Amino acid sequence: MTSASEETTIIREPADWLPVELPGTQGISIKVYHVDKVNHNVIVKFRFAPGGYGARHVHHCRAIGYTLSGEWAYDDGSFEEGDAAYELIGNNHYPYSDKGGELIVFMDAV
Repeated sequence: MTSASEETTIIREPADWLPVELPGTQGISIKVYHVDKVNHNVIVKFRFAPGGYGARHVHHCRAIGYTLSGEWAYDDGSFEEGDAAYELIGNNHYPYSDKGGELIVFMDAV
């Protein structure tokens, strides 16, 4: 991460994909871009392998997911490149991707 000023931070893409190894999850990897413990927010890039899925879960934060490539879906609908999902606290869903895809997600717990 490179700081441009006190008001702006330039975040370079992390090099390594980290596999998500949680029960009920298969074929999902992440890159953690930024964790702000003071303001309770996180920026993460998700990658679904074809046929990948996550466990059903409930959000304890707001989340905005922007689809960079491919496609993915969950209970409330499906998303293609350029689509965004806006999820409120309490959103309960099961994410999956038949064809694979990547998305950037901003999570805010304030």
